[in-house]
Amino acid sequence: MLTRKAKTMLKRALGRAFLPPCWAILLAAGAAGQTVGADQKPLPRPLDAQQILSWLPPDTETVIVARDFTLPDPAVLEKTKLYSLELAFSGLALSTWEGAYKSLASHFKNQKISLAMEGSRKFRAHQGFGLMPFEGCSFIVFAEQLSDRADQYLKAASNAALRIEEIEGHNFLVFQNRLWGDTALWTAFVGFVRPDLLLVATDMGYLREVLSRIAGKNGVRALPDTLAEWGYVDTDAQFWGLRHFDRSGRDQDPSSPFWDPSKVVQSPWSDEQAVGLTFSYDPLNAKRPTITYLSGNPSAGKETLSLRHDGSKFGVSVRELDARAFVASYNLEHPEGILFTFYLGAFLGHMILL
Repeated sequence: MLTRKAKTMLKRALGRAFLPPCWAILLAAGAAGQTVGADQKPLPRPLDAQQILSWLPPDTETVIVARDFTLPDPAVLEKTKLYSLELAFSGLALSTWEGAYKSLASHFKNQKISLAMEGSRKFRAHQGFGLMPFEGCSFIVFAEQLSDRADQYLKAASNAALRIEEIEGHNFLVFQNRLWGDTALWTAFVGFVRPDLLLVATDMGYLREVLSRIAGKNGVRALPDTLAEWGYVDTDAQFWGLRHFDRSGRDQDPSSPFWDPSKVVQSPWSDEQAVGLTFSYDPLNAKRPTITYLSGNPSAGKETLSLRHDGSKFGVSVRELDARAFVASYNLEHPEGILFTFYLGAFLGHMILL
């Protein structure tokens, strides 16, 4: 059960997803010297999740998608402390913003986002309180071109950045900060690769692979269509995501079902037959959030999906779908319903260590 102190810390953590510190941005130049400015060429066709999936490194473990939301005004959030469910769920797709948010929040407040998608891998424990580090990249597709605003931001934020780095023919602002009161050093690489597309990455290698694929490099797609998880996720929902568990990270990742249960940091569950999980939430169509758990022994995740002591707050209903999957649905009308997103984040690899 979450203590009052833990709940307070989690609520503060939610604020950090959109308040200091968390994002950064930059103007990006193409290999031929193209700039993001008033003379920008017309935009290519609108981006969708399938296109972005093709850009992710093949060992990506988790993808999280949010559609049709508005970036908050940090001054309003700081004053009111009111965090909506939309804010919390959209924030799951923006976990890469750790370390660079302060430089972006005011500059891009109230901007409409048509699609945000995060790909991530290599989740790992660290010392102290806070979000576990990981390698990944968020793709933020704005509803309109931001050429002039991006140029203005670059000029204003470059002094606060550690450096400007050219990566695969694009310029990125690089930020580094120590957050959460621990020794974890968060790095953020931030840049626009077209007037409506902002990239925020936590790892140089991950970002290089993404940019190479954007430029046309072919390769095995992350989370291919053959994965069983795709049969259990509603990709038309406003918010959705999936995680295909990676056994190679079992010794570094407390959020993994393969984590050693005898260690001090506890995993949400333990299951050597785990395959993956998905989630969907479509409030625009009055659909409750659901999490589907896949395993050779799906009942191993049943208690976890029930959220144990806090499950009664969310009206959890768990049922078996078939021999390999259980699905849980949740009612988030409880005053503390927003805390559900912290459980969900942990299942997806974004565990906050207390």
